[in-house]
Amino acid sequence: MASRINFGNRQSTVDAMETIGARVRGLRKEMGLTQAELAARAGVDQSTISDIERGKSFGAEVLMAVCQALLKSPQFIMTGRAEALELTTVEVNMIAAYRRATEKAAPKPDETHAPTTAPAGPSVRKVSAPAAKARKQQKVG
Repeated sequence: MASRINFGNRQSTVDAMETIGARVRGLRKEMGLTQAELAARAGVDQSTISDIERGKSFGAEVLMAVCQALLKSPQFIMTGRAEALELTTVEVNMIAAYRRATEKAAPKPDETHAPTTAPAGPSVRKVSAPAAKARKQQKVG
């Protein structure tokens, strides 16, 4: 049986006005998602997202799924404090746009060319200057 976490009225240490539900709602709206869209990304029912946003209890599995869908760490969802390397939504969107742009610009596998090699033919051998002079004299004489 999954453990239940009740954070409905727990205040954030960063902003006393914000709860887990408020952070989830704010992040969802910042991403331009409806409750149904967030629920689909997290693999939960829309009513679960509604319950979280209204401060009802939820399981750890739900927390992890919602965190992944919102691209945020559990630490941020629960406390309002971001981890040192956590990206903002704007940064995540910029990275996604960059990846889409580079995928369009990257050559397709059939467009790539094998490295070119030297044309086939007689091999060229370096000959030292005295040896070259000796050969030249042999041909003349």
